[in-house]
Amino acid sequence: MVIPWQIVIPFLLISNAANLILAKIMADRMKERIPVGIFYQALFCAISAAIFISITKESAAMWAIFAIAGIGFANAIGNYAQFHAMALSLSRIGLYLPLVNVLAVMLAVIFIGEFKYLTLSHAMGIVLCLASMYLFARVKGEGGEETNRKDWIVWVVLMIVIFGSSAFLLKWFSFVPPSVVLFAWFVGGTLGSFVIVKLKNERIKVNRQESIVIVPLSFTNIAALGLLVWAFQLNGPVSLVSTLQGWVFTIIPILAGWLLFGEAYDLWRCRFVFIMGLIEAFLILF
Repeated sequence: MVIPWQIVIPFLLISNAANLILAKIMADRMKERIPVGIFYQALFCAISAAIFISITKESAAMWAIFAIAGIGFANAIGNYAQFHAMALSLSRIGLYLPLVNVLAVMLAVIFIGEFKYLTLSHAMGIVLCLASMYLFARVKGEGGEETNRKDWIVWVVLMIVIFGSSAFLLKWFSFVPPSVVLFAWFVGGTLGSFVIVKLKNERIKVNRQESIVIVPLSFTNIAALGLLVWAFQLNGPVSLVSTLQGWVFTIIPILAGWLLFGEAYDLWRCRFVFIMGLIEAFLILF
């Protein structure tokens, strides 16, 4: 029985949403010690992936494993940039996270010809998604503080380039078994985050309050990456999967900032764009 890639999407989007919220909590708790948090979450994921791969007994060519580990290493730098931006404001990061998926879609259309997968329904869904991203990006909290602060825009651009390229490359390596992808990715991420910790001269220790956030965040990381790889291996096009992720990466920071972190927004606009997002998701999935 062939499993349609659409089945994986709801679970992928839920894990992405949980990951964003937990990442914000970790950024707030660890502040300047963010590199240590990234290191421990990558290490926990790598150990979990090692256990998984020992059970599945899956393998792949060494060049592919090293290449994926290299992507994971770069992704650690992207995580560092993301947490720096999130520490300032979770809702403001919603202005930029969708660009990660726009970059991934552009790379997929240019390099692997995914334009052929797009139907009129898909195209309408993508247009609605981009429109909803734009409208959500214009939702302001009380005070309407300037978003493009120079002290963090560089981190945001770095995050977009690394995450967008990584998402595209995951599709490129979709021939590699999921357990191998997870293991190589998180080993590379552990090494990358360790280098950052050493460059920052941080103590590699966490307290109980920090570990309470790191452990569940690690689980959402494993789930999000594993489900994304699975969706790609079920022939889910980057252009559609990433578009749906982009909508979640837009709406969750806004809603979480409002409901969980006390930021106020134009609720009528939020509701209108939320409905647009549901229509967009229906057009892309069905």
